[in-house]
Amino acid sequence: MNTPVALGGESVQVFMLHYFLGMNTEKNKELTFIDILYIHNMNEIYSNNELKYKQRIIKRNIVSSFRSFPVIVITGARQVGKSTLLQNEFKDYKYITLDDYSLQKQAMIDPFSLWKDTNSIIIDEVQKVPGIFNAIKIAVDSSKRTKRFILSGSSNILLMHNITESLAGRAVYFEMYPMHTVEPKELQNHQSSILLTLH
Repeated sequence: MNTPVALGGESVQVFMLHYFLGMNTEKNKELTFIDILYIHNMNEIYSNNELKYKQRIIKRNIVSSFRSFPVIVITGARQVGKSTLLQNEFKDYKYITLDDYSLQKQAMIDPFSLWKDTNSIIIDEVQKVPGIFNAIKIAVDSSKRTKRFILSGSSNILLMHNITESLAGRAVYFEMYPMHTVEPKELQNHQSSILLTLH
């Protein structure tokens, strides 16, 4: 068994690189207590950063748009934070993603069953079932616009003729970009102005 020793600086980085690439030498085959502690601390730091959600300015625009439109469409490149935004800011909405094959199949066969138990629904990756847009139109009209939808997907949604035709006059469109460095500051200023108004 290896004797626990404090690894520092470059030696730790080399060990970690070898360990994670599966290139352990015989010397590093057994993890010492110090090694495990280091890995644990690194994972804890990474996890804490991962779980820390930061608000986005676009949320204000989405909420205010619901006064006039029952359907909000959010487009944008992959990894800009669309799904993270929706799951964190609209927790009272039923969230489904059409990345899930079983839900994708349900959306093709019986889309109305997806929202029969709610008036507020988020459909992520909506472009994967183009036929769902007409069903959303019927749901909005038959409910006298009490049903509200937030649809999210890739930028090519806007190239689909059936979404612009089916949701004409019912939807407003937003394109989401990666978070800009000024966003947290602008949000803070906005929240401060609201507090001043309330006082």
